Amino acid sequence: MKNLFLAIFVIATTTIYAQDNTLPTTGRIGVGTLTPSARLDVNGNMIIDSCLLVKDSLIVNKAIRAMDRIIVEQKMTMKGNAVVKQDFRVNGNSRVDGDLRTFGNSRLEGLLKLPNTGNLSNANVNAGSFDLLLLNANGTAKKIDFNSFLNTMKNGIYSSECGNFGETFESPTWKSVSVGAAYGYLYTGVNCPARVGIGTDTPLYELDVRGDQYLSGILGIGVNPIINTQVAISTARRNGMSIEHSYNDPNGNGYAYKAIVNNNLTKGYSIFNNNYQKEVFSVSANGEMILASETRQLFHVYTDGLLQAREIKVDLATWPDYVFEKNYELMPLNEVKNFIQKEGHLPNIPSAEKIEADGLNLGKMNALLLEKIEELTLHLIEQEKRISELENNQK
Repeated sequence: MKNLFLAIFVIATTTIYAQDNTLPTTGRIGVGTLTPSARLDVNGNMIIDSCLLVKDSLIVNKAIRAMDRIIVEQKMTMKGNAVVKQDFRVNGNSRVDGDLRTFGNSRLEGLLKLPNTGNLSNANVNAGSFDLLLLNANGTAKKIDFNSFLNTMKNGIYSSECGNFGETFESPTWKSVSVGAAYGYLYTGVNCPARVGIGTDTPLYELDVRGDQYLSGILGIGVNPIINTQVAISTARRNGMSIEHSYNDPNGNGYAYKAIVNNNLTKGYSIFNNNYQKEVFSVSANGEMILASETRQLFHVYTDGLLQAREIKVDLATWPDYVFEKNYELMPLNEVKNFIQKEGHLPNIPSAEKIEADGLNLGKMNALLLEKIEELTLHLIEQEKRISELENNQK
């Protein structure tokens, strides 16, 4: 190639500075050879200090080496492999029939022609149908649809540094990790964190997903993922988790929170107090519920319906002190006798059948029992009065 440059330079300088020297229009010129095989055949090196202008085609059978830059203003076609160890810039169209590998930055302002495809540019995507094999930083390979790859490359607007308003940034970067690791890092920025939008062109947060999601692994929010815990959350905010349920069903269907378990001993809900280092509240799938304090168990509902508590306080709106009011109509004992013989229970007290069917209201039943005790007390007072009168009449 250098021989070719030298030969052309000799011809050019001969033409410019020695106007009296002319060359015939036929025949061949050999430099360093007595048997030229072309119109100009240079056997050796050639140096051109100015410009080399080729009006037709330039064919190189071996290598071209540029110490600085190669600038192509129009089309460039490479039918073999190309290796670029610095920046590569093309202002016109490019066609690659072999492999293209760049070690520096690459910039394309025209069209890139790939085998069996259409043209790829920064304004138009009209690619054919085939797949690409992508190599990750950790050496693993992945197949991707070419059209999907083009759309991803066109729409990448992430950057590792902040830029000017309206500037288009580079795509996310893969970064390899230590030798032997089976993964790499994908980062979008440190000084200017990016916003990733899925299902939206205007993400409002670092990750903004508009649509359904599927997560098969474990998740940590505010904390590293914990083994055997599907979702782990740690926060110093006032509210750890809040659910606003707006579903409106006239039949009362729907849940704000629902735990579905497949083991009767599984606890569907639990509160663990770190200060006490113990569980203070739990509801199991078998219906058992336990409430405890730091030192003792406070409330226990067993699976057979037994309720155990230290004390139960019932709020009531009325209390049967009305029995002692002067206008209270106390049922005479003979009427009480007749009622018991007919109904089989005290007046104003529910029957055994009703208790078995509807259950017992603790607060109301305690008030009714007290009412009967107060009525009995009034009857005893009345009997005591009559006995005293009889005793006085016998004296």
